[in-house]
Amino acid sequence: MTGKFAVRNSYIDKIKIGCRQMSCLLRIVILFFLTVTTLTDLSAKPIGNNAPIMERTMQFIALQVSTFSNPFNGKDLTGWGYLIKKQDGAFFESFDGKTESSDHRYSGQDGIITVHPFIEGGPRYGQL
Repeated sequence: MTGKFAVRNSYIDKIKIGCRQMSCLLRIVILFFLTVTTLTDLSAKPIGNNAPIMERTMQFIALQVSTFSNPFNGKDLTGWGYLIKKQDGAFFESFDGKTESSDHRYSGQDGIITVHPFIEGGPRYGQL
């Protein structure tokens, strides 16, 4: 009896491996199809009544780009701070002009905001 079960389990394992391989092959085929259709869509040119839609879309994109303001000036943490909530209310601890937060968890300089690892004994998180 043991031999029959061993053969059967081996057969089932082969089926499982075959399904995994088919699943992988199916994923590759789907990704290839999506890539080809995306590239085809990107190369498509507007025809007929699509031109006004494209023009309005480009105007909308230009409006969105022009109203964007970067929340980080690249030099220090001006405009950033902690919102500290307590039972008697909430207050904002500002980091204006500082390159590092009060608990040394965040720093900002040379165009990069850095989150430093947790320091033992310090607060676990802070809401910027």
